[in-house]
Amino acid sequence: MIDIFCAISEIIDQHSGYGVVLTGDFNFVFSNATWSFRTLTELFDEYNIKPVPLSTRSPTTYSYCHETLQHYSLIDNFCVSDGLLSAVSDMCTVEAGNNLSDHTCL
Repeated sequence: MIDIFCAISEIIDQHSGYGVVLTGDFNFVFSNATWSFRTLTELFDEYNIKPVPLSTRSPTTYSYCHETLQHYSLIDNFCVSDGLLSAVSDMCTVEAGNNLSDHTCL
């Protein structure tokens, strides 16, 4: 995972002056209880990147669900540079009947 964070840092450094948008399946919950998130937070602090929280109007509080195990978590995230945060009006999960994935869209 450190290799991935280093690669992200290099890309950001090569494109200084641009806003950053990181989105996708991070495969861990954004919580200080996880080593992965604490390490990612160091990268975020260095480049002034913030996770965009789910809106209270979001139909679900999770982005991943395993119905059989009744496991639900928010592991898909949308993160942006401080300067872009005001451009994000609302972040919600999207429940679509034709989505066959175990992840919802953000």
